[in-house]
Amino acid sequence: MGAPDQIRHCSPYGGGAGSGVAEHRFENHAVEHALHRNVVERSSEAGNGAARLHERFAVMRSGFANERAIDIEEHQRFPWRPAITTHLHYYSGMEKRFGDKILRLMTGDITKVQADAIVNAANSALAGGGGVDGAIHRAGGPSIMQELNRMHGCPTGSAVATGAGRLAARYVFHAVGPVYRDGKHGEPELLASCYRTALQMAEDRGLGTVAFPSISTGVYGYPVEDAAKVALGAVAAHLSEAGGSVREVTFVLFDRRTYDAFSKALEG
Repeated sequence: MGAPDQIRHCSPYGGGAGSGVAEHRFENHAVEHALHRNVVERSSEAGNGAARLHERFAVMRSGFANERAIDIEEHQRFPWRPAITTHLHYYSGMEKRFGDKILRLMTGDITKVQADAIVNAANSALAGGGGVDGAIHRAGGPSIMQELNRMHGCPTGSAVATGAGRLAARYVFHAVGPVYRDGKHGEPELLASCYRTALQMAEDRGLGTVAFPSISTGVYGYPVEDAAKVALGAVAAHLSEAGGSVREVTFVLFDRRTYDAFSKALEG
């Protein structure tokens, strides 16, 4: 990735003493997650007569969960306390600066992130689906699909723009990533084109902040380690250019494995 102006780290998987979170919080990009009745699993265990509460943050894949919830494969355990915390905040774990521009990695729910544009991992029919695509349509409401219905699909490697409905954004850019075969059928170029196209769409609209998911690494089967290098390479190249309106790009990653792959690629 080349030598950055600055790379900073902290664990995106919880707080507490020594975690670095207190020193490296990005409050504007905190992701607030509702804990639904099926997410919190309670039990107790004996221990000197004191009860303990286990809060299990279950994996609720947006492709089949009706409620929006965290999609982080992480179990955390907290001591008993009088009231259950009903909101969690996940913070950025790494950032890389390009002069006055910034590329940031975080874990969380992209539908809860505030940005000028949120990028959706769409299919070529623009018909909605599971994963990030389904989550964005559920959170944003029917107006997004109503706009897409007036379009006639989108080729792989490109993107189309709609309003953002109820999302905390101005636009949703629906980018169509490649289905992975073996990496020898143009997949890297098509994947890079998704990111380049979305960033150019943001520039054309004078936008300052863009949030991306990891495109094509779900049901399309792109190996996450390879996809991370392509994604970060495309975004870093854009942010390295002088001028432009885009000043901040955030990758909102849904699990530890994806975050770790992007973190390693960003350091490389």
